[in-house]
Amino acid sequence: MNKLKLFLLAVSITVSAASYADGYTIYGAGTSSCGEWVSDRATGSWHSKGQWMLGVISAVGYYSVSNLKKIDSQAFAVWMDNYCKENPLSEFSEGVYSLVEELAVKKP
Repeated sequence: MNKLKLFLLAVSITVSAASYADGYTIYGAGTSSCGEWVSDRATGSWHSKGQWMLGVISAVGYYSVSNLKKIDSQAFAVWMDNYCKENPLSEFSEGVYSLVEELAVKKP
């Protein structure tokens, strides 16, 4: 991602329920910020984002040619807590996609 694109992404404001990244559209809770995830986790209102995350991970596991490590959903949430605390301005979907990369079973 070039610097201009990264800058525009960082300063843009989500005005709808869809976000565009690298030629595909992200709908729903994935368009919110990581800062919102951290706030929602603190207040206990994170379940819709958590379900969105689980749906993405499940879809990647179903449609992907690589396998994903089998880990429970609470571990996913803690991983996202750490990612989002370090990257509060990132879009929530970016964190989920980073988690998917972490879960990908590396072939020898």
